[in-house]
Amino acid sequence: MSAFASLHVAMTCLILLMVRYYRLRAATWAMTAFLAGTIVATVYLGWHFAVDDVAGIVIAVLGFLLGRRMVYPAHRGTRAPDVKTSP
Repeated sequence: MSAFASLHVAMTCLILLMVRYYRLRAATWAMTAFLAGTIVATVYLGWHFAVDDVAGIVIAVLGFLLGRRMVYPAHRGTRAPDVKTSP
């Protein structure tokens, strides 16, 4: 048998990370419970191994960090760009 990262867990975890980022407290609790249920269900029903769920969480965290990096690049600072003026 081969292992494959659980995209069910990855998408659920990504949504959890986003509602946590936006500080939606009730939705964070609900998504945490839903993620826990999804992890248990994927292993219990035999869709994935436990390591596949861990890989799904890693994919979600990397996707979340990459998304933040694309929206808020590190090189984009608050200082104004240098403008050359003619004498």
